[in-house]
Amino acid sequence: MLLCVPLTVLAQTRVNPKQIKTIGRHLDKRDSLESIINSRVKNADDHNYLSLSYENDLIGAGTDEYYTSGVRLTYFDTQTKVPPVIDALADAIPTFDLNDTTSTFFTLGQNIYTPS
Repeated sequence: MLLCVPLTVLAQTRVNPKQIKTIGRHLDKRDSLESIINSRVKNADDHNYLSLSYENDLIGAGTDEYYTSGVRLTYFDTQTKVPPVIDALADAIPTFDLNDTTSTFFTLGQNIYTPS
């Protein structure tokens, strides 16, 4: 998983270490890391940013089977409205919710696979 947020958001996000017992477990839902980041993204001065991701089978445990490498450039804009089809899906699927931080992003990328 890759988490991409503007650097100004990360610099402003402070979590009291006593609030978190273990990674992924939050003492209080109101103070969860997810809610803190969502709040910072929603209220940040930076509403659009780029993310560059690079993956290679030389990095990691070598358990990626035939996947060799990949590169992605992603443009995020937190103020762009989602397309109407996404609103329709959210209305039709009970577990598919939109919130204040739901946004649109565009990705250009390439994955390379090497057959055995």
